[in-house]
Amino acid sequence: MIHDFYVHKGGYYYVSYNGLDLNDISFFVNHSKKPNLITNDGETFITIKEIVAGEELTIDYETYEEPSV
Repeated sequence: MIHDFYVHKGGYYYVSYNGLDLNDISFFVNHSKKPNLITNDGETFITIKEIVAGEELTIDYETYEEPSV
């Protein structure tokens, strides 16, 4: 996963101080006008279609709100 998200140069990966720890599940969800996920609280994602292995996880960003702190 590191090689997908961080720069590799001179034999080193340049990773932020917190690494991937700051990324929640929403980091792995992309936008679509025909999503396969919904959320009511911004933390729990629910499938609305069958999702096959390797398929992209999507949500309509216009209906997505991050949880309040």
